[in-house]
Amino acid sequence: MARTTQSTPRKKTSPKRMRPAKRLSKDERAKRRRDKKFRTDINTVFTNAGFTQVKTRGTQLTIAGRQGDIDSFFVYENVLVLVEDTTAKDVKDHIGKTSSFFSHIAGHPNEALGVLSSKFVTFRSTSTKDGFDDAEYHWVFVYCSLNAFDRKYEERHPNLSFLRYASLQYFLSLSKTIGGSVRFELFRFLGLKMSEIGIEKSGQDKREYTALVLPEAPSGFPPGHKVVTFLVEPEALLEQAYVLRRDGWQDNECLYQRLLVRGKIASMREYLASQGRVFVNNIVATLPDDTRFLNVRTGKEIAAADLSVKEPVNVEFRRTLGSIGLVDGQHRVFAYHEGKDKLDSQIGLLRKKQHLLITGILYPPGTDLLARTQFEARLFLEINDKQTRARGDLKQAIQTILEPYSDVAVAKRVVSSLAETGPLCGYLEEHFFDRGKIKTTSIVSYAMRHLVAIDGADSLYRIWTHPQRGKLAQQKAKPKQQRGKDLLDEYVRFCSAHLSDFIGGLQQNLPPELWSEDKRVSRVLTTTTINGLISCLRLVIQGGKAGDLAFYRQAFGKCTVDFSPANYAYRSSHWRRLGKKLYEECFE
Repeated sequence: MARTTQSTPRKKTSPKRMRPAKRLSKDERAKRRRDKKFRTDINTVFTNAGFTQVKTRGTQLTIAGRQGDIDSFFVYENVLVLVEDTTAKDVKDHIGKTSSFFSHIAGHPNEALGVLSSKFVTFRSTSTKDGFDDAEYHWVFVYCSLNAFDRKYEERHPNLSFLRYASLQYFLSLSKTIGGSVRFELFRFLGLKMSEIGIEKSGQDKREYTALVLPEAPSGFPPGHKVVTFLVEPEALLEQAYVLRRDGWQDNECLYQRLLVRGKIASMREYLASQGRVFVNNIVATLPDDTRFLNVRTGKEIAAADLSVKEPVNVEFRRTLGSIGLVDGQHRVFAYHEGKDKLDSQIGLLRKKQHLLITGILYPPGTDLLARTQFEARLFLEINDKQTRARGDLKQAIQTILEPYSDVAVAKRVVSSLAETGPLCGYLEEHFFDRGKIKTTSIVSYAMRHLVAIDGADSLYRIWTHPQRGKLAQQKAKPKQQRGKDLLDEYVRFCSAHLSDFIGGLQQNLPPELWSEDKRVSRVLTTTTINGLISCLRLVIQGGKAGDLAFYRQAFGKCTVDFSPANYAYRSSHWRRLGKKLYEECFE
């Protein structure tokens, strides 16, 4: 009989229970998406501009005995851009550490090149292919923060290029519209010169065109302004042109032109590709200061003052980034941009062989920046305001340039200052991409202009104790060409500092969670409340009760206004009533 064996049944083991992943709240998910988009935006800007991305995030590096990491690394020929990004609210210590590590790299460039080449195959293959010597590389160190921070930190770290979130969004929008041609403006932002950029060094350093000079009398322009017309290839303008766009990266209150409209650019490229014809209407531009006029026959230079009759001359200027200012016609120029669309193979040929008609303006020697931008802004309005009614924010921007002593111009500058420092830093709408922030156009028009006016019994001018205070009103009354600017700058700084103290006094009496731009949480950071605070400060000044931050903090301790959405009793038109309520409660 066969022997049967009975196997012992195996003991069933229950699978290990996986600990469920922590479920993120709606706000946490939104923050994660925002942070990811922020870093993607940085990569998109540089790659759209033609840079090669070397993925370095998360890799610890030891360079000349010091450890650190690089969030992002981009290469364009011999230009090496190292980027540190952060989503933190408080960046004070982080900026210092970043600046220190990047300074260490700058002090040991050969060692850094060796480490980067050994660690990252993308950079190794790129650097081998381009064949630059170690000394030919240009290092650029960029700090990019998602959140706004006080500009005083920038001044402490001059080795860093600060790509603020507003500037990042500007370059992102521009790169999506004009593709690779954005690199020339990006080079300017990074502080690079044409002669420093790889293959550009082998090109001609000057450009020369045959032009026709229009003498002063028939042109109608002010004395000393020279006007010339000539034909120039779009490729040259894409390289050398700049536009004073309001949402751009430059720290300059004299910015007024709009961003390029992507749909308009696309339709113009369709026209170029299908018709193959150049735009025949002229581009209006300002020419570089070093522009020279040469006799066509002899090649000898002609002094600008001697150009008194209509005669053909050669106009010559250097190949310099950002040296030709486009006053009118930016869409016609940038329609020729270097794109990745199906039309670029055709347009790429037109960039080199077609010519745009330029009306170029050369300023008299010694013309300062303010006089230039006032002239350009006025000319821009003359050309464009007849076609489309200018928007309120555009008119305010141009008034800041043309009438810098006007109430609106001073108010616009104070609001811009408040957007960069103090309790309202990061909460005011300043750029095209700002969503959910405090709108500033009505603050300037309805409230701020009265608070900062250089006269009046309830203006900040009344309590300004500057020793040369009286001269400011005298300068306002003088002809424009005789006015100074330094004293006006001092007044703007005083206004923004005092208003920051006043608003800060209220902020320090509120629970931190109420200092929020989320309208579902609080109504403090709204146009109505800010206008109400400005109205209150006017009453405080009129009553002779102005003080400092400590005084305002104590005064606003008596405030009973409920800023919660359910109980906030003031609609948009009720800001004067709110101002009176705050004054009566806190200061009377």
